[in-house]
Amino acid sequence: MSTGRRPGYRLMDYFVVEGLNSFACTLLLLSLFFWTKGRFGFGELENLLLGVAQGVVYIGSARLGGRWSDRLGYDRMLMVGVGGTGVVALGGWLLPGPWGPFVLIGTFMFFMGLTWPALEAVVMHVGSPMSAPRRLGIYNMVWSATGALGFFASGWLFGWRPDAVIWGAGVVFMVELVWLGVRRGGGRACDVAGGGPEPHVGERPPRG
Repeated sequence: MSTGRRPGYRLMDYFVVEGLNSFACTLLLLSLFFWTKGRFGFGELENLLLGVAQGVVYIGSARLGGRWSDRLGYDRMLMVGVGGTGVVALGGWLLPGPWGPFVLIGTFMFFMGLTWPALEAVVMHVGSPMSAPRRLGIYNMVWSATGALGFFASGWLFGWRPDAVIWGAGVVFMVELVWLGVRRGGGRACDVAGGGPEPHVGERPPRG
């Protein structure tokens, strides 16, 4: 078993980021089509095309996210994804119609696709004595619980100020980014439970 150690994040830090990310993504995506209808007068066809763009971009971006994470490191890709979604959400709601929502959702889904593969991988690979089944169980519980909170918050925010479901999500993404910056070095990487070489988290993985 490897004994090398280096500054990193604790497993709980990633669960915090996961919860905030699930909340923010649900907040924005769940309200998106109501927002475009109310602000830009989108009908069924425009929202259908918006939904198609959302899915197509995410599929391609998630594939790229997995590939780039292996090259750049999970932590670096996580910072890029979270930072990108935050910037897009904070500024994208100001874009004019009818093309503005397509630019918003296209760039948002691109960075979201970079975030989740890295986050899912690092939860499994970061050093911790916690077993893989328990990690997965907590991961799914956090994702579903905070997503449900985002579901309820989206309705309240939309009723208060429709644009808040977009820029409000951006604020949450920025909180994630601050958390990652503050917590860097709060933990120490160690071996994956069960033994084996030290996992690749923030550094470029060795080429075989």
